[in-house]
Amino acid sequence: TPASLHHRSLAPYGQTQPATATETAKTAEWSLTPYRCGQSGRRRTSDATEGAARQRPPLCETPPTARATLVRMNLRTSTVLALLASISAATIFAACSEPPRVIQPAEQAPATTATPSASTTKPAPPLPAGAEKMQLPASHPPIDAAPKPLTFTPPPGWVAEPTTMAMRREQYRLPKQGADTSDATVTVTVLAARDGGSVEPNLQRWASQFTQPDGSNSRAALKQSNSMLGGMDMIEVDLSGTYTVDERAMGGDKQYNEPNWRMLLSWIQSPTGNYYVKVVGPAATVAHWEPSFRTFVRSAAP
Repeated sequence: TPASLHHRSLAPYGQTQPATATETAKTAEWSLTPYRCGQSGRRRTSDATEGAARQRPPLCETPPTARATLVRMNLRTSTVLALLASISAATIFAACSEPPRVIQPAEQAPATTATPSASTTKPAPPLPAGAEKMQLPASHPPIDAAPKPLTFTPPPGWVAEPTTMAMRREQYRLPKQGADTSDATVTVTVLAARDGGSVEPNLQRWASQFTQPDGSNSRAALKQSNSMLGGMDMIEVDLSGTYTVDERAMGGDKQYNEPNWRMLLSWIQSPTGNYYVKVVGPAATVAHWEPSFRTFVRSAAP
């Protein structure tokens, strides 16, 4: 009966109560009678009434054993959910019952002020009396003075002219002498110390500016001498012949092809650069001004 079924479904889990005679007959009926359900719900139709006039079949019913199983499953689910709820509540309660934690900032070392240590450098001893009047050796360079460019003092009778080439720093005209028809020219060219080049290529270049009347090699005819000028190396060159130079290739405005000309050149190798002092012109005119040219070269001073 419904009451007995309800009583059996509420029995403690794991205990089985004996079924009544009515329940046993009902179960047998369910297991032996085929059933089916219509679209409006689950219904059962007996084979004995298939050929008879159809009547509205009763609603399908769940077997008693299935209902009991469902009830037991619901009780198990409720028990598990209640247990989980109890565990969650206990966890939350335990977490909330702890006092709040206060995070303390890290301790910082007190700032210290650096105390300057006493200097261990001792002052220089005073100079002896009269030391500032002592003279340095002649070969000693000036103290606390950077090298200065060389300057030259032109002798009387020289005529200063504007330079006709960019590399020339100074240019002078020496008036012609005797039967000569042209004046001589003195030039001062300055190049950086690293741009001077070696000696032999320069000698070859200067020799190529002259040809010899007999066709001989001008390098062999070139006269060279080495000397010192105020602690600086100086190379002097003397060469005569036909002067064949096109200054237009070097930024000038003249082209020479002059026989019986002469060139005197002094190459001063200074810490501030290479100084090329040269006089070129008719041989007689250059010979006349040669002493003053040598004086001009030796007047070089910082």
